[in-house]
Formats: sequence, structure tokens, C-alpha cells
Amino acid sequence: MSERIINRDVREIMITTGGSDPFNLSLRLAGIILSEEEFKDIGINIVVGSGFTNVDSLRKLCKKKCKRYTA
Repeated sequence: MSERIINRDVREIMITTGGSDPFNLSLRLAGIILSEEEFKDIGINIVVGSGFTNVDSLRKLCKKKCKRYTA
């Protein structure tokens, strides 16, 4: 088995809450992370399922606060 290389510097994080995210955690977590100065240089990848119903709010947050945004 080859040795695994672990990068100590966090550059990106991924938020995924599964299927429908009925408690809207992905939007809440993204809002918290994007409002913190210490995370300003960290990329956020948000994965939502087909049952997620709050896509518009998530897009608005990302357009407003993200440096790079793709849907």
C-alpha cells in the first residue's frame, strides 16, 4: 500500500447533507463559513440532491458572497 500524502493546509471544503436537506443545513453552514474572515481564502463546494428545494436561496448566497460561483 502506498503512503498517503496529507496536505496540512485546507484550501477547499465540501458540504453535502444528502438528498433533500429538510433542515436547510447546507445553506446555513455556507452562510456561517462565508461570513467568517478566517475562511475567506477557502473554497466551498456544496453538493445537494435532487430533492433539495431551496436552490434559489443557495444560489443567491453564492452569487453575493462567493469569489467564484458555478451552478
